[in-house]
Amino acid sequence: MSAPEEKKKGEIDWSKIGFQVAICSVSHPVTQARHLIQLGHEPAAPFRKEAGFLKIFNPGGNFYNGVFTGYLLDAGLLSREVIYAGLVAKMTETCISSISQTLVEPVVDDLFLNKNYEKTKSFDDVLAKSLKQFSIQATGIICSRPFCVIAIRQIASIADGSNESSLIEGLKGIASENAWFTGLVPRLLHE
Repeated sequence: MSAPEEKKKGEIDWSKIGFQVAICSVSHPVTQARHLIQLGHEPAAPFRKEAGFLKIFNPGGNFYNGVFTGYLLDAGLLSREVIYAGLVAKMTETCISSISQTLVEPVVDDLFLNKNYEKTKSFDDVLAKSLKQFSIQATGIICSRPFCVIAIRQIASIADGSNESSLIEGLKGIASENAWFTGLVPRLLHE
């Protein structure tokens, strides 16, 4: 029985990327609902319900439908074109981010001379490890940002009813507005 082959740093693990894309596609409707909520789009009107004990927390008695009842099960959002708006761009973003992080990892490793920081716990070593991880993640975020912008724009098009879902049209749109890296600084600060 042979030992499993170890992947070299910088070698792309396609099974890992496939798993990330599968998770991205399964969770896309919830991601879509989250983006629509953040943009202020509320397709399901609040309903009136007696609150009982919760009246202390919500004296008006109005409750909003949840993500599943408000977005995923709403009759207007059940078509395939709407449920999967932005999915291709999101999957492309996931692939590009993962590939770029994998390819830049050996380069970043070579930049850090003290490779023993994983064994020690000094502040400088922890800072070096954090900077290394941030550099790798920032590369993935920067490389994949245009596709994140396209995905968010396609999801936002649900609110106005246009349902623009072509990746090529999305690329043309952000190229004409020079919006390739819109929102990059807040995203990097989030990391």
